[in-house]
Amino acid sequence: MRKSAGVAGGIVAAALVAGGVAAVAPDDGPAVERVAATSSESAGKRAGQRCAMNTKVKKGKFVGTKYVKPNRHPWRVTGEGPNSYLEYSGEEKVSNKITSSLNASYESISASVGFEVSAEKSTRLSYRVKLTKKAFYTIQVVQGFKGWKFYVWQDVGELRMGTPHSGIGLYCDVSKRNVYQGEAVAYQFWTLFNKCSYRAKGKTRNCSA
Repeated sequence: MRKSAGVAGGIVAAALVAGGVAAVAPDDGPAVERVAATSSESAGKRAGQRCAMNTKVKKGKFVGTKYVKPNRHPWRVTGEGPNSYLEYSGEEKVSNKITSSLNASYESISASVGFEVSAEKSTRLSYRVKLTKKAFYTIQVVQGFKGWKFYVWQDVGELRMGTPHSGIGLYCDVSKRNVYQGEAVAYQFWTLFNKCSYRAKGKTRNCSA
């Protein structure tokens, strides 16, 4: 089985071809696969289910910056002053994100938006803050991401069983071509920064105040 992909006018198209038999994309994930190695009994049970192929992905406009505040150590730590420290130093990992695959493969989305949407980056996380006041302190590390829209189209139809003598098992019988599946956003990791605050006498203030 070989995979063919092309780029034209900012649109990335991908399909799987195997001996002239159409490939299918299951609803439960972005991977595209051909259902040929299944038993005739199990293949028969899938006949009639929705299928999709020939996915096209187009990059949209920049949607802005998204900030994420993980609520777990070491991204968020708390402590009470005075005369103590909140500190951490180590390697942590941050992943790019998508709001939905829309049943497109990660490879086709990545090729369209220009970065690997499933990539994970190691980054150095370090802070040391002296708690000088009699107060309850919080250090929050904020993750910044840049976001771009993308759009997905697919040929859709139903799974069918080939005839016993055709040599074709389960295949996707396309009924509608180039059907718009929707839009989603791909976020690329950009930066980190720390926010320090403390709470005293019922009020929350920045540590620099």
